[in-house]
Amino acid sequence: MDELLRQILSELQSLKAGQDSLQAGQDALRAELKAFRESQEISNKLLSGDSAGLKNQLRDLRDDMKEFRREVRDWTRTTDRKIDNLEDRLDGVRDALN
Repeated sequence: MDELLRQILSELQSLKAGQDSLQAGQDALRAELKAFRESQEISNKLLSGDSAGLKNQLRDLRDDMKEFRREVRDWTRTTDRKIDNLEDRLDGVRDALN
């Protein structure tokens, strides 16, 4: 029983570390996106000179962000289900011990 509890707690800690890592990745991506936008200094002058290229870059960036957000939502749902299942198992073990 103790080993099962340790295993469940270890798995919960691993999932939490994964969530923290994902959050750090999101923060880094936001900072990178902000730096990209600042470095590009999209102004009317640039848009009039190369609007097609800039529009394509912005569209690609928007599509990448949508895909990243979708992956984060999927990962979060999966992780939440795993955590719920582990908590249920932990509750079952606690009930069995009582």
